[in-house]
Amino acid sequence: MSNRRPSGLRAPSKQTERQQLHDSWAKFLRNRNFQAWATLTFKHQSVTPHRALAIFKNWIHASNRKMFGSRYFNRAAEHLSWAVSIEAGTKKLHLHVLLTVKGKNLSREELNSMENLWNRKHGIAKVEMVQFAEAVSAYLTKVTAFNGEIELSKNFK
Repeated sequence: MSNRRPSGLRAPSKQTERQQLHDSWAKFLRNRNFQAWATLTFKHQSVTPHRALAIFKNWIHASNRKMFGSRYFNRAAEHLSWAVSIEAGTKKLHLHVLLTVKGKNLSREELNSMENLWNRKHGIAKVEMVQFAEAVSAYLTKVTAFNGEIELSKNFK
């Protein structure tokens, strides 16, 4: 038996695999009803990806408490659902986030509050309402071509 590949068949290149991963994530996220997107940066360059996710989850928890009260987790529908990816390229590490709440529209005031929560402690947040639904999945998945990682909240549907 030969280990040779039949002529005409080639292994997919890394570029092809990365593009397929990106396209799969974009397709998966495209049909979700995201209401807001965010870019979250950090003051300190020494933040590791693991620490960045921990800080992000604490920010989500604080935002949920502010919007829905301290027992928000007892009401399954009443809290933020999210998808997050980490971009750690040549620039400072930062997060790309998509946000929604089932059965509720996020207000501009709530998004401002979320920005302020982040800005006071961690760095700079830009949290905006979704204007073009088609663009939000591409926004989050732009970095998956490089690291392939997106984390979803437990209540993500």
